[in-house]
Amino acid sequence: RFEMPEAMAFLFANSDWRQIRDVGQLCELAPMFLTAGMYDQASACLDAAIELAPDDPDVHCLRGMLEMVLGNAGASLRALRQALQREPRLAMAHGLVAMQDDKSNAEEHIHRMRAVQGSIVPYSEGEAQLCYALHKRLDAVGQYEEAWAALERGHAVMRHRVRYDREETMRTFDALEGLDLPVAIPGDSASPATGPIFIVGMYRSGTTLIERVLAGHPQVQDGGESFQLTAAMREAVDHDTRLVVDRPVVARAGQGDYELVRNRM
Repeated sequence: RFEMPEAMAFLFANSDWRQIRDVGQLCELAPMFLTAGMYDQASACLDAAIELAPDDPDVHCLRGMLEMVLGNAGASLRALRQALQREPRLAMAHGLVAMQDDKSNAEEHIHRMRAVQGSIVPYSEGEAQLCYALHKRLDAVGQYEEAWAALERGHAVMRHRVRYDREETMRTFDALEGLDLPVAIPGDSASPATGPIFIVGMYRSGTTLIERVLAGHPQVQDGGESFQLTAAMREAVDHDTRLVVDRPVVARAGQGDYELVRNRM
């Protein structure tokens, strides 16, 4: 889950990754660095990949994703359109375009997505991505019934693919609501002048925008959408899980090593 960016940065700086001549491997590395918030390293991987394979649609799609994360919508759209020119069925690229492109281009984009929709593997992640892109574009031009149908199909595909236990999730939330943690007072080693700022919100609710606003202050460093806290909590309670948090983590939280958590943050 890329919870140790410092270690990843060390490995990147001290490895011979530049000797990699396999575009597929570079395209695997770039999203790892992107997920860890290591944007310079992700960009370096993609530069190398584009030099090796300038016509590879996946490389251009990843470049578009990176530029979108960096807030460069124009550069992102140019890269994504290059990807789609080479592979019109690239559902991820369609989704990223739909998230950023102007409404005036929606009709043409819908037509292009409809043209490849039949060639997407049913119940694949690609089908879900294309459905969500269609939903956004159809909604933008006022075709609300068609947009709703696309959204329903996308959700049905994802529900088919994702293991999700509603009852277990509700039990976890109940355990969180009933959690009574001891009051912890930072020791002398903790500096009151520094510390994390937590931005909490639902998906697409504006949390990234708030992060960028706060990071504009010279005394604030943005950390990206990190899993550092949950990783530290799993370590502090000595329990690992494929989930962000589960009931065993919550059950052990009262005896967690919060000094360890504080140091990891």
